[in-house]
Amino acid sequence: MTDINTSANRKLTLQYDAAAWIIAAIALLFALLANLLPALLAGLLVYELVHILAPRIKLKSMGHRKGRVLAVAVVAVVVVVALTLIVFGAAAFFRSDAGNLPALLKKMAEILDSSRAALPVWAAEYLPADTAGLKGQTAHWLREHASELQVVGKETGRALAYILIGMVIGAMLCLRDVIQNHDQRPLARALTERASRLGDSFRRIVFAQVRIAAINTAITGVYLAVVLPLLGVHLPFTKTMIGITFIAGLLPVVGNLVSN
Repeated sequence: MTDINTSANRKLTLQYDAAAWIIAAIALLFALLANLLPALLAGLLVYELVHILAPRIKLKSMGHRKGRVLAVAVVAVVVVVALTLIVFGAAAFFRSDAGNLPALLKKMAEILDSSRAALPVWAAEYLPADTAGLKGQTAHWLREHASELQVVGKETGRALAYILIGMVIGAMLCLRDVIQNHDQRPLARALTERASRLGDSFRRIVFAQVRIAAINTAITGVYLAVVLPLLGVHLPFTKTMIGITFIAGLLPVVGNLVSN
């Protein structure tokens, strides 16, 4: 009789696990198709950061449960605010480099002039003659693609809103983990296990990639901002190149090639 009950329970567990895998796959596919990937990644980032930082805060003056809830709430708010400030700080960081645009156009014109002799005649005809021609072609391209650029602006704003919502949801889930009763039904337990595995994979892969990107960015920053100026070489858009090195470095393998 015991063997029969054990076999039945094992069969039910397998059924719940299979259902949880199917639901998780559908949820992830929906997140991709509905353009909710930024919100998902932002929520996972906040969730994992809070779980890493919250255990380091110990409030002995309160009870264990109240102390944990308060610690998680404080860390969640700090993480969300810090990440929001980082996003706006990065935008200001790149915007501060906009003053180098004339130097960049001048450098591009010099490169075009030096490359014209090495190119075939048919290819050289498509190149602008000077800086004014380069500016004219750029302005013409912007006018032709104005509608596409407006769509890009709208999508960027929508992605930022999704990221903010995802961070808030991630913080709320951290509080729920502390407050909720962990006596779950089988399907909920199986879904929680799938979500925990996703979060663990995210933490292992993304955090390791962030460390790699940070090391590459630090080396690049020293080279561009310290070594080259000491040698008398002053490149335009130094800040932008350093920032792109970090952002591209977050992509495994391909990101390192792009940043290089």
